[in-house]
Amino acid sequence: LLADQLFDLLLSTGEKDKAAQLGERLAELQLVSGELYKAFAVYERLLTFVDDYEAYDLRFAQFLERAGEQTLALERYLAAGRRALERGELDVAKARYTEALRIDSRSEAAHEGMVELAAHEGQTAEQIEWLVRLARACVEKEQFGEAVEALQRALAIEPERIDLRRWLV
Repeated sequence: LLADQLFDLLLSTGEKDKAAQLGERLAELQLVSGELYKAFAVYERLLTFVDDYEAYDLRFAQFLERAGEQTLALERYLAAGRRALERGELDVAKARYTEALRIDSRSEAAHEGMVELAAHEGQTAEQIEWLVRLARACVEKEQFGEAVEALQRALAIEPERIDLRRWLV
């Protein structure tokens, strides 16, 4: 309770950096004490005022992983990857999509992000490889229509690939 009040006081006096530091510590304490949703709320609040949103969003995703909230962490990594791609920060986008794939190796959104990233980089072979990986992930999840679509997209890029045609048969 005292830490919450100090957090509010720091914010009201414009001490955003100190409030952010305290907020992170407060969230960690709440995690240890089993108050997950209070901890999540503190991080969500931090994201409304910190100057470096992306850095704190990454910390929040890592925090969610430590809390065992893989699905929420995955969503944050995917969103961060999309934002980085939109800003043209390709290395950051790749890092965030890689984190997402570490959590869920069959994440369609992460594979799609890597496909888009390869396209932005002009890496045709890598783009096709990611589409094939996407197709495999879809097959594993028994999403055969999506797998076929991914392979068709790969063939549209490189129509002479016989190995891709065989997959479709």
